[in-house]
Amino acid sequence: MHNFKKIHLLSVLATAMLSTSAFADQYIVVAHHQKLNDVRLANIENMGGMVIDSMRDIGVAIVESSAPDFAQKAQKLPNIRFVVKDIALSKDDLFSAGQNALSSPSSALSTEAPQAADMPDDMFFGFQWNLQAIKAPQAWAAGYRGQGTRIAILDTGVDADNFELVENINTDLAKSFVDGENWDVSEDITYHHGTIIATSMVAKDNGMGIVGVAPDAEIVPIKVVSEDGTRGSASALLRGMYYAAQIDADIINMSLGIHINKNTPGAYAVTTAFKRAAKYAWKQGSLIIAAAGNDGIDVSNDDENIHLPSQLPRVITIGATGPVNYGKDQTVDLDQVPSFTNHGEDYIDFAAPGGNDTVYNQGTFEICTVNYVSLPCFMFDEMVAIDNNGEVLTIHGTSIATAQASGIAALIIGKTGKNKPRKVLAKMIKGADEPAQDSLTPFFGYGRLNAYESIK
Repeated sequence: MHNFKKIHLLSVLATAMLSTSAFADQYIVVAHHQKLNDVRLANIENMGGMVIDSMRDIGVAIVESSAPDFAQKAQKLPNIRFVVKDIALSKDDLFSAGQNALSSPSSALSTEAPQAADMPDDMFFGFQWNLQAIKAPQAWAAGYRGQGTRIAILDTGVDADNFELVENINTDLAKSFVDGENWDVSEDITYHHGTIIATSMVAKDNGMGIVGVAPDAEIVPIKVVSEDGTRGSASALLRGMYYAAQIDADIINMSLGIHINKNTPGAYAVTTAFKRAAKYAWKQGSLIIAAAGNDGIDVSNDDENIHLPSQLPRVITIGATGPVNYGKDQTVDLDQVPSFTNHGEDYIDFAAPGGNDTVYNQGTFEICTVNYVSLPCFMFDEMVAIDNNGEVLTIHGTSIATAQASGIAALIIGKTGKNKPRKVLAKMIKGADEPAQDSLTPFFGYGRLNAYESIK
């Protein structure tokens, strides 16, 4: 029997500038010009710095130094614009909500639920209302399943031998920017973020678990946060974005984000580095798709914080929608706005299925039955994914909505072949279902994404 678990999306809040170790600080060095050459890097090392990574094409280097005056000295070097300490993210910064495991009732699961002859026969396909909302089956029927598309997933790593992912992973290009950890998550890890994002996006149509939006797309896991979720940094995100663009990723999925207080020392410098990374990715042909965040706020009116990468130019920002009481009535509107999704005029580009927390927040655990499965009713309003142990999860958040958006972009590229980001974006806009009322625009942007209309 599979266990259903409850997990909320990764929402990153960066508020402190922390040391990378007891012996050396890590710095983000930003050149005046968007180029770094050997001479400039040598000058940095002469000031007592050790270059960990040089992103030469955007003029950014990650440097370690134990010298207390390194920043002041390096700042005076010719053509160096900023030298700021890296932003390290603690567990409290990384997560606005924790995991809550929920065991399913003993009579919950059955494999007897009927499937139409032309539909996938994966066990939980019948509960993936999200696929119906975006008309993914219609896009599949037209012959488009993400084939030939490369998606870089910047996250906590993935389970390399997961039965839903093993055929999709490019293990040669997969990479970790977290010290001491491989991109492949450890067998005993209990935090599943990267794997659930990946399975929701590209789970294979193999008759076993669920089906991802783009089941034939290739993924490249790029670990930028520790697999238990306790360690991350601005520099790791920057390095991941740059690397993804260099390996010719069609799509860069970032189901995470940093909120930096504008008064934080170095906030402008870090934002400048992120802008350069996003611009570089766009020019290289990579479409960055990022989560709006789960704070339930109007980001357009947030004057205190900078939201990265979601507020950057050339980044597609995704909000979430989902049904309310789907467990009681499978004809309900699938595009209702949940309380958690961030929103705002000129902030949200698209909405995508991310689940709804309305019934969950009511605190009731009434049981509903759908397709021979009985579970707490709120779970049917959520999204289904597979964890590191190959078990079933339910989840809601803009993280999982972002995975849906990346899957749809992959379907488009699967039809057109490798394409410029602006052309992929144009097809996403053309195919999106506009919100029912103008008042919903801050939540929907151009509209709720529609896979079938976008590949026409």
